[in-house]
Amino acid sequence: MADGILKVGTITTSSGSGTITLGQSGETIALGATTNNLLTPAFFIKKTSDQTLTENTYTKITFDSETFDTDGAYASDKFTVPTGKAGKYFIGAVIWCDTNTVTNFNYANVAIYVNGSEETNVINDSRNNYTYQHSLNLSYIADLSDNDYVEVYTRISDTSGSPIVHATSGSNYSYFYGYRII
Repeated sequence: MADGILKVGTITTSSGSGTITLGQSGETIALGATTNNLLTPAFFIKKTSDQTLTENTYTKITFDSETFDTDGAYASDKFTVPTGKAGKYFIGAVIWCDTNTVTNFNYANVAIYVNGSEETNVINDSRNNYTYQHSLNLSYIADLSDNDYVEVYTRISDTSGSPIVHATSGSNYSYFYGYRII
């Protein structure tokens, strides 16, 4: 077969449906320089200052330092799907919960909210375990439409009444991230 250029508008199987195979096992397909929208939008935002929460109350977490935000879609403590970028998104958050005293911690929740409603959450219940710091990790695959928005909320129950979400400027203690997968 001769090398050459194939120019087409649409490729379909001979039956009009099914799987089209490009190349053979072990070969790679170059997508070209203009295919730069894979896995975007994408963002990674972290906290650089502690946030005090009201005890046993879901509170929106404020993230204040962008590591990257490919489409400028993170603002006002939420990620908003840009127009034309609807799809399935991998969303995650890691929250470092602290009560400052070993015997104070009861439990903590981290929740992902979509359009103001809770979609999923994770809980760490440590009553009687005598620990006061927990890092909760939550990930979720969300089917998002244009202009849907995603936020992170946390609730900490402790006997001190002054729980905090930890942050640091040098490390990633608490952060929020996501990217479009399809």
